[in-house]
Amino acid sequence: MEIAIKNLKRIAFKNAKSASPDINIVKEEYRIVNGKKVLMMQMRGTIEGMKFLYFGYYYSGPGGAIQLLSYTADNLFEDYNADMELFLNGLV
Repeated sequence: MEIAIKNLKRIAFKNAKSASPDINIVKEEYRIVNGKKVLMMQMRGTIEGMKFLYFGYYYSGPGGAIQLLSYTADNLFEDYNADMELFLNGLV
């Protein structure tokens, strides 16, 4: 089903917070990916002592809603950022 992007963002954050109570959004912006407007969001948090960073795209339209996520250890993000972005940009 189609979900307003602000609601999709809130749902995604709430789900992430249930796994990582200290999670926070460190970056968000809208991007055009393959002709569609998506919300890009990066969230940083800790699960069982491990610091991680989620890097994801969120989209909703008449055909439904989708979240496409990648993640890595927080200290490895700079090493894998380009690969993660390449993966996310493959969203069609």
